[in-house]
Amino acid sequence: MFRPHYLDSTRHPAGWLLDSLHDRRAQLSILAGGMQAPRLVQLVRQDPAKGTLVLSVPAAYGEDLLPHLAGGVMELDLESQAPLTRQGRQERLMFTGVSVKAMALPTGELQLDCRLPDLLEQGRQEGTYLAPLPCLYGMKVAVSLDVYPGEFSIPGQVLNLSADEVAVLLYLDDSLALGDGQTLPAVTLRFPNGECFQLRTRVARLRPFGNQDRAVVWLPLEALSSDERDKWLTLRRETQRELLHRAGRSATGAGRSEIFVPRVEPRDGGSTEGEAHHQGRQHASRRLGVREVVQQLQRIAMIMQHHQHFPEELLYDSVDTLIYLAHRDREGLLFGLGQLYQEEGWVRQAVQVAGELAAILVARDPEAPGLRDAVAGALLHTLGKPLQIGDALPALSGHLTRAQTERLRRYCWSGWKR
Repeated sequence: MFRPHYLDSTRHPAGWLLDSLHDRRAQLSILAGGMQAPRLVQLVRQDPAKGTLVLSVPAAYGEDLLPHLAGGVMELDLESQAPLTRQGRQERLMFTGVSVKAMALPTGELQLDCRLPDLLEQGRQEGTYLAPLPCLYGMKVAVSLDVYPGEFSIPGQVLNLSADEVAVLLYLDDSLALGDGQTLPAVTLRFPNGECFQLRTRVARLRPFGNQDRAVVWLPLEALSSDERDKWLTLRRETQRELLHRAGRSATGAGRSEIFVPRVEPRDGGSTEGEAHHQGRQHASRRLGVREVVQQLQRIAMIMQHHQHFPEELLYDSVDTLIYLAHRDREGLLFGLGQLYQEEGWVRQAVQVAGELAAILVARDPEAPGLRDAVAGALLHTLGKPLQIGDALPALSGHLTRAQTERLRRYCWSGWKR
């Protein structure tokens, strides 16, 4: 029987994975109940052997989160930035079904006592996992989601895969083209060796991931033929084998999987996911607040698009961030606004106008009574553009027909109706 040697009574697999990825650079976020987006938390301590951990929620929003944790179950996202000596490779890990008990402390903070799920619960077939398998340690499986065949597709990357569904990471902006229950005529998974798996599926669930610029979408594997099901289970077993190999925990004599051996190895000077971060690291701290506002506005658009709800608290978090920067670091704020040239036009325009307005108004009167509402209005002024994405307008960039251009010009009215 194939049994990875860290499946013993002294090592909890999920606890070990979290421990192997968490460092000072890692961000942990939780999502539970009716929360609209994940919230950052701090790791207080953990016991990798038992798969337990204690998290701390800041007092600033601890009271607001307490009702969402009453159900005793949450999701945990991890975004870990490796040191630059490892080419800045960023790992992302998601746990679902995390049991949690919340306790309010006298300081106003929340203490969360958590237990991670058993990732390595054995399946009927020897050596298989029942829980979703994470693609970690550089195991990149590229995904292409065809939204409108021949017209518009979305790139992504596998986050988790299980026997019955696959979780895919997308950019927040790209996720605006998707909706709950939407049929996807073709989704293609491409493994590093060129092996492909294609299916027709639908969007089962969609939410923001972590606190950066990503979303995660769950795609069920339904109506597969017998041959397709066998192929998928084979790919999943090979993913399990590669995960154990890269983690240094594979069984004796088991090497890496062939499907994760690239046809052409990347050159040392090749582009990596963290290269952009590396190139701009000297100014990263000055851009951080502005980048957070960009990502928050993308989350707002995503929530309005897919859940028909206006997340007012997320908007005013962003407003307060811009006003704070205008008070404390006006030069840094203006510099950060000038670095948004790679963002989508609608979000770049909104954040730049709102940020510059905040800088002007704070310079004139730091205590102006209408300051927050004015900055909020500036952030919202282009939000109608992404809310128009759909069959008639698949994307905001690229060549637009006359009808699409006329439709886009009505973005103010679209945003106001929402």
